[in-house]
Amino acid sequence: TDILFGLMKDVLDKETGRKDSPLRIVIMSATLDVEKFSKFFNNCPIFTIPGRVFPVSINYCCSDDAFDPNKLTYTSQVTRIVMDIHLDYAPGDILVFLTGQQEIETACDKIFKAAENIDYEYDVHSKHVRGMAILPLYGSLPTEQQQRVFRRPDKGIRRVIVSTNIAATSVTVDGVV
Repeated sequence: TDILFGLMKDVLDKETGRKDSPLRIVIMSATLDVEKFSKFFNNCPIFTIPGRVFPVSINYCCSDDAFDPNKLTYTSQVTRIVMDIHLDYAPGDILVFLTGQQEIETACDKIFKAAENIDYEYDVHSKHVRGMAILPLYGSLPTEQQQRVFRRPDKGIRRVIVSTNIAATSVTVDGVV
């Protein structure tokens, strides 16, 4: 992207001398140093669109010190934590970050198998939680399947979104606790 910004700046500099130039560049980012980019692009205007903030609880499955590769895989630990949250917490969706497609698919399979054994009358502490929708999210997933993440589930269904960092930097998913 750095090279692309440099090329865009060259094109912009060539176009600025023309009065009728149709060229407009819009750069959007949640993490960009806007002052630095404004200066780089000839002190261009900055528009800020406030985002919504949701309370989030962060649970780590293990630290590097505690991880023993001879024990459970970390996708198994993720499954255990997801199930603990699902069974013990009030309604709200769960967002899990993993590093790639293979790990995401493995974790989704494990969570699905664990969810098959839930007795919602006895195992789940919140009577408002009646089911779980397990949704993978990664860049090469077909667009239609990615869009499922943004659809509100039926009342009582908790979304478990198992994702790469695409959901940390590119999208906001309402309802994640």
